[in-house]
Amino acid sequence: MVSEALQAACDNAIRTARRGDTRSSVGLARHAYRLARQESQEAELEALNAMALCQGANGSHIESIATSIDAFRLGRQTGHRRGAAYALTTMAASASFILDADKVVLDMLAVCRNEADALEDPVLMGRVHNSFGLVYGNLQRFDEADIEYDRGIQLVMNSVPRAGLVTPAYLMSGNKAFLAVQRAKAANADGRESTQADAERRIEYVLAIANREGNVDAQARALFCRGQLRGLQGRLDDALSAFEDTLERANRIRHNPRLIDTYIEISKLYAAEEKYELALEALEQAFEIADANRPTNKVYVACEGMEVMYRSVARLREAAHYRAKTVRERESFIRENELAVRDLNAFWRTVAAGQASEQTVSA
Repeated sequence: MVSEALQAACDNAIRTARRGDTRSSVGLARHAYRLARQESQEAELEALNAMALCQGANGSHIESIATSIDAFRLGRQTGHRRGAAYALTTMAASASFILDADKVVLDMLAVCRNEADALEDPVLMGRVHNSFGLVYGNLQRFDEADIEYDRGIQLVMNSVPRAGLVTPAYLMSGNKAFLAVQRAKAANADGRESTQADAERRIEYVLAIANREGNVDAQARALFCRGQLRGLQGRLDDALSAFEDTLERANRIRHNPRLIDTYIEISKLYAAEEKYELALEALEQAFEIADANRPTNKVYVACEGMEVMYRSVARLREAAHYRAKTVRERESFIRENELAVRDLNAFWRTVAAGQASEQTVSA
């Protein structure tokens, strides 16, 4: 059994992540885990699942995968099928942000879909649909991603689950808006106008929900998408304004991943206008936040940008410094990702072998 106090602590951590204060949510989840270890293994599993979800929301995907593996193993050990399935779904979602992990992620999600069906769990199925949408979006399989998000939204709208666990409909709608911007970026000349108009509609829809509910994180996500779209349309002043609005909200809730991404996008706008000093300032801000929130590929992305900017203003010594730093940081991040992918594949081979053994025994 899980006490009401422990369940409330886990739900509070997840709600805090949903509001966008992801760093605080990780701290709250760790506190819940400390309490859970004094309570029961079931409580420990609940807290591990909450912590993995919060770590993923914070952009700490490698940590989220490690925590999810611990949760999955504990769920299997204690015969808690639902808890293990939730852990595997979070693991797959976090792994979708790691290099070269798409095949194993899709295999994981197929198992999660089967588990959600068997358990008749609409909340789990909603999370599975959302995770499939993320993976398909990364693979630029835009139509399939849209279908998954729509199915997830419909499930959430038709169910009344625990607020702490459900993937909010506005979050998946925000993912659909981001997906539409990515589709517009990938469109050829014939599809440019229609894809940009679709992105515009989706962004305004999510922003209206966010403003109505006063959800600062949802506002920041929608404004970030608007900034990207305006940049794509060549409306650089409007793009900068949208990104500045994003920064204001992301700073308010201390959403570090969004702050990093926004500063990088702002640097691109200034570089396009040949305002290299301002671009450098934005990249320095991105680097400072990314450096304090490792592991993330945004450290070397910021360094690479600074190298280009210094070279653009003929400050070749600084450019050479950041070129060397880019190489070191990229190699370091790739090593970390390779280790994470190796561990993930090893874990999944063990799980797959166990499932095959169980099926043989059953037969």
